[in-house]
Amino acid sequence: MEENKELVLELIEFLSLDSKHPLQVRETALEHLAPMTTTESGRQMLKKTNLSNYLFNQLKVNSNVSSMIVKNGLTCLINLCSISDCLLQISSQEKVVSSLVENMNSSDSTIVKLSGILLNNLTHNEKGCATLLQLNEPMKKGLILSKLIEMFVFQERMEEDPHSWIASVLMNVTQLTEGRKIILDEKRGTIPLLTPFIMDQNLMRRKYILGMIKNCCFEAGSIEYLISDQVNLLVHLLMPLRAGITLNKEDVEGAFTELKNPPKSSTREKSAECRKLILKSLVMISSQKIGRQLLKDKKVYPIIREAEKIEEDEKVKEEMYTLVDIIIGEEDNPTNKNNPLVEVKEIQTKIVDESDLLKKDSKPESDQKQTTESAKQIEEIEEI
Repeated sequence: MEENKELVLELIEFLSLDSKHPLQVRETALEHLAPMTTTESGRQMLKKTNLSNYLFNQLKVNSNVSSMIVKNGLTCLINLCSISDCLLQISSQEKVVSSLVENMNSSDSTIVKLSGILLNNLTHNEKGCATLLQLNEPMKKGLILSKLIEMFVFQERMEEDPHSWIASVLMNVTQLTEGRKIILDEKRGTIPLLTPFIMDQNLMRRKYILGMIKNCCFEAGSIEYLISDQVNLLVHLLMPLRAGITLNKEDVEGAFTELKNPPKSSTREKSAECRKLILKSLVMISSQKIGRQLLKDKKVYPIIREAEKIEEDEKVKEEMYTLVDIIIGEEDNPTNKNNPLVEVKEIQTKIVDESDLLKKDSKPESDQKQTTESAKQIEEIEEI
């Protein structure tokens, strides 16, 4: 064991940019070190070394850092994030976050994917979220986040869509009040850019944008903006439930125009988890009088009534029953007042590591291949 430790320390020293070792030597050393991060014993050994410090300066391709080094370096850091101390150390490094965001513009889809996964892991804690949001730099606050959103919305999609990892980052940072305020800032116009992804073909984009929206519903005073014509959130949330069901003329009288005769291209949401997130957001919107009244006026009940008839998931049905109880309940019901029904609490979640990415779990129902259910993100804020 002691001999192995000495060998590991020797390999790590080869990674120093200050050394005279050629690029190929650093590549070989890191090729031998990376597999160690896939086991708990290996991670615990590397935790006690300065490996991370050497990698922090080698996360971008340049004349002295090859793509092989970047990919293996990112893999090491992703796996080391499963150790809380390592996660805290990595997430506090502003230069790491900056390098990862630059990598999201890379033409190498593997580097984009690994950088997105690491950004996801780093925003699993408050420190990482604060670093990405640049909360210590008032003049730059939200600048990095805006860059990521621009890539997510406008960047031409690569094969396997590695930029979909940005959706999980958006959901993670909106666990913080500061993150929600940046996303909800009307002057930035961010929410109207993101709501159309509720019906995206990519399951990962849909699921985590829905998680982000649910988180935003916790922000005081957000409901009025979210249900405004400027955002049109209710139409985006209801379309995946409305598609595929038949309503009579009376049911759609007074409904949103878009929901009276949905386009033929619209399809019912296939993911039970996404349907549940949609309903949770609707429940939160209905917890405010202004939201509850709009749901009544726009004939949401018939949509939920018919959707329930074809719903097979019991947990989704429970959310439907909760929503119906609120929107057709008596106004003097104390749970129907303007006080929110839910509060924020911390969630215990799983960090993504290489072993997760290699598992052969069930794929999304869409034809996208970039997500695995085993690579679980931070879950959206849950009710108490």
